[in-house]
Amino acid sequence: MARQKKEPETLETFTQKCMQRPMAKIIEELFNTRTELMECRRAIGGLKRRKESGVTKEEIQRLQNIERKYKKILGLAADVANADD
Repeated sequence: MARQKKEPETLETFTQKCMQRPMAKIIEELFNTRTELMECRRAIGGLKRRKESGVTKEEIQRLQNIERKYKKILGLAADVANADD
């Protein structure tokens, strides 16, 4: 079998390869954070409805940190989308 000649890499193909990894990682992190945030919001909502006092201050701060990370990732994704336009 003859070996196929590999076409030279262009700037466009190189850029596509480089952009795939970081964007995929950002999207994966966004999805995981979003899922965790939704679970946390459900938990907080349930706690507020039941008025349970067993939640520690640290747990509330942890949930708020997750929400801040989620909003930060959304902002980054929006900036990237706007930069592409």
